[in-house]
Amino acid sequence: MAQFFIDPTTAKQLLRWTFGSSRGSVRRAGYFAGFAGLFGVVNSSLYAAQRMDDLLYPGYRSQEIDAPLFVFSNPRSGSTWLHNLLSLDEERFTNFQLWQTIFPSVCANRTVNIAERLEAHLGKPFKHWIELVNEFFFTRWNGIHDTGLSRPEEDEAIFVLALLGSGLILLFPEAVAYDRVNSLDELEEPVRRGMMDVYRKSIQRHLYANGGRTLLTKNVFTATRVRSLLETFPDARFLYIMRDPLDAIPSCINLFHVPWTAHTPSIYPKGPETRAVADWAIRQYQHALACRDFVPPSQFALVRYEDLSGDPTATVEEVYQKFGYEMKREFRRKLEDATKDGRSDSFKSTQRFTLEYWGIERAYVYDRLRPLFDEFGYKV
Repeated sequence: MAQFFIDPTTAKQLLRWTFGSSRGSVRRAGYFAGFAGLFGVVNSSLYAAQRMDDLLYPGYRSQEIDAPLFVFSNPRSGSTWLHNLLSLDEERFTNFQLWQTIFPSVCANRTVNIAERLEAHLGKPFKHWIELVNEFFFTRWNGIHDTGLSRPEEDEAIFVLALLGSGLILLFPEAVAYDRVNSLDELEEPVRRGMMDVYRKSIQRHLYANGGRTLLTKNVFTATRVRSLLETFPDARFLYIMRDPLDAIPSCINLFHVPWTAHTPSIYPKGPETRAVADWAIRQYQHALACRDFVPPSQFALVRYEDLSGDPTATVEEVYQKFGYEMKREFRRKLEDATKDGRSDSFKSTQRFTLEYWGIERAYVYDRLRPLFDEFGYKV
């Protein structure tokens, strides 16, 4: 059935953040009005598209979801790169493009498929429109996390559209300290189950429209959702990428700081918001490692960023062995071709930051993640 699920508690909190702040209230009010308008248009359009799904493609409701693979990590730890390598196995996996996470609908998928077939005969108007949207919304992240509507992307928009996504931190800096959007596993049962029902049906629609196969998705916000995902998909596989926190956290802060400066220029590099992101990132590490306590060992794999960078082909082979996937000849050829020159430049950040740049002490991170440093041998 079509779904319209929005967490009212978060909606109220967003209003308090916007109109209860002394930091550029007029600008922030205008920003919130724009967000609310776009949010309303997208959600109402999605609801209409999903109602059409119910009428035209009711078979999606019985679509099986077999052993989905969830790739996750702290931000800036190589998840995009590994996700793209795995997605080369098109015979086995299907993954979300960004637009599909915003419009998880069978009808939307069918419409886009028709548009793509007509594109060559119409002067490519849809391609030009997509390029304009990408230019307006995503160019600020060029060189950090290149993305676009038609590129493979994480499924965070599904959670954001319910106001239960950590991705809201990108839009509202205060959300970083708000546990509700950062701790799905710990929310009250009706809300948690409602969110997971939306997520499950979104995946069913995607698989139904894209020929089944195994869902492959990645999300840097998954650590605090693993328990809910495992309850919803008992046979799910989880692939976590570990990177040295002293390298990942400063780059992660920059990922959030870039969009903040667009709507709240008064945020400065060594402000309380950036320290809050560091605290959030530390908790993400803690949650990720705690997953090993309740996810069956046969369904959980951990790879080190250093190994991925050093020998990506061997890392993928280890993942396949861990989960019992057969590596077909065509996929091996694509994998070797994609990694023959080492790490692709398209997945390298062009910017490098240190903790000190953001006003974070290295000892501060070490003290809170000492077991991690000891286990993986990272040096302060």
